[in-house]
This record gives sequence, structure tokens and C-alpha cells, in this order.
Amino acid sequence: MTSVANVVVIPRNGYANRLQAWASAAIVARTWGAPLKVCWEEEAVCPADASSLFRSAGQESTFISSDEVDGLLGGSHEAIPRYLTHDSDSAVVTLAGHDRGEQPFMADLAQLAQQSARAMTVVFIAGGRFWLPSETAFNAKRRDFYGSINWSEPIAEQVSIISANHEPYIAIHVRGTDKAITVPTQHAMERSIEAIAEQSGLRSVLVAADTAQTRSQWVSWLEHEGLQPWFVKSTTHDRESRRAGVDALVEWNLLARSTAMVFADDSSFGHEAALCTRSPGMNAGLTAPAWLQKARAGRDRVWSALTYPARHGWIGRQ
Repeated sequence: MTSVANVVVIPRNGYANRLQAWASAAIVARTWGAPLKVCWEEEAVCPADASSLFRSAGQESTFISSDEVDGLLGGSHEAIPRYLTHDSDSAVVTLAGHDRGEQPFMADLAQLAQQSARAMTVVFIAGGRFWLPSETAFNAKRRDFYGSINWSEPIAEQVSIISANHEPYIAIHVRGTDKAITVPTQHAMERSIEAIAEQSGLRSVLVAADTAQTRSQWVSWLEHEGLQPWFVKSTTHDRESRRAGVDALVEWNLLARSTAMVFADDSSFGHEAALCTRSPGMNAGLTAPAWLQKARAGRDRVWSALTYPARHGWIGRQ
């Protein structure tokens, strides 16, 4: 045990990043024997409020407001500096990793928690995974945490009805708008879903995609290959819509209920869902080969150089 009396997490960024931060903070809090408080604030990329997504914060956790967080800190949490900060007068430690992420600071945070003579409050502002240096079962504990989430009735009901009509099934998660150099090739994803279908003996395939066009292309290809694709028909791809949050987490839960799935390995959405599949060892988390990543990086540098004058207003000036 440590001197930590409370752990607070303010999840940031998209829904999957927020789930990662929440799961990470919950695991840290349980290790320290401290209660967890969750401050779920809406953002442009995550406009859905907590009450539309969750019934409650679950066991050993509670939701708190932004004002309550500010009360704990003695000031606005928006003013928290980057990285690891220890206010010895108030016995509050804050960690906001920003560009560096939280993990580089976790060893120092663990040391503070062990050595402090006063009861501390630790506040994480995070959008992603982090863990204590002593952690040995991080994946299994995240899987257990995701399985314990108390989803809102609209999410839980849709997931139950849809999965009952299709189980068992395999899944593919595709990000058609992703321009990262690590994005796997379509050929690699096609071969992987074929391999999983053959290994599992399943023909039913959930298609989860970030655009309707990408989804339609994959549905057509899967049908051509003799598989039975399906998707969540109510899904909206307008990320600024609150409804999109409910739809996204319905889709995430359905991915997590699949027997196995194909996904881009650097996708938080796909990666966390894959932890929860029925046969994780059958999953295919893919990335582009090194030679293709280098080629894409070179292409991006050339494009950046060619467009630099226009982007900086050098062209078209009078």
C-alpha cells in the first residue's frame, strides 16, 4: 500500500483513448488501494457525456464534475502544467503527459507514492495507456476492466440484440481515412481475414469502418469471397454528433465480442477491442512492412516540401 488517498482521472481525446486512460487509472488505483474518481468532460472529438454512455462508474469508482476536480486541486484543472508536478503544500500530484505520454513519468510517480509521508491525491489527465513499473498483468487487467464497464442502457441493449442475431462471428476494423505510414495494406488485411475465417470455420464477418464508403467496399469484397458480412446499420460517421459516441461504443463492444478480429495494430480502437475477443491468439494486428513505411515517409516529405510555399502564403501574394 501507499500514501495515496485518492486517484482522479480526466480522460482525454477519442473514446478508445479515454477507455485506455480510465482502465489504466483503475488498475493503478486498485494496486494502491485507493478509490478512483472519473471526470468525463466532453470534447469536440468526444461530444457524448458520461450519462449517455455509462450507467455508473462501476465498483470502487465514482464520476465527479469538473468543479469537484477544481476543488480538489484548489484551482482550475485546465491550468495544470505539463508532465509530472508535485505540490507538497496541498499533497496533490498531477500527471499530464501531453506530447510525451504518461509512461515516462510512472517510475517517478510510483516513488513519490511510496515515499510521501502525507495522504496524497494523484490526478491523471491522459488519453492512452500507462502502468506502474511493477505491473505484470496489464493486458489481462485491462480486459477484466473492459468486461466490468457498466454501459448505458442504449448501448447494452443494442449490443445484446445485434450480437444475438450474428454470434459467433469474426470481425474486421478498417480506418479508410487513416494516412499514417503504418497503415496495413488492403492485401494484408484480406489475407488475414481469410486465414481467420478458415481457422475458425466462421463465415459471419462484422465490418467496422470509419466511413460508409470504406465499409461498402469491404462488404462487396467479402461477399465476393463467399463470406457473410454485416455491419451496424445505425452507425453515424459524424464525429461531432453525440449519437456518434453511442454508435462508436456499440461497434466497439461488438468487435470485442467477436471470436477474433483483424485490425491496424496502432489503432487504439481496434487494439483495445482485440484484447476482449473470445480467441485473442487468433487476432491479426497488422502494420505496414518497414519498406513501405519508409516509402510513405519519403512521399510525405516530398509532398510537404512541394506544398510548403502555398501553405505559408508565399504563393498568391500581391
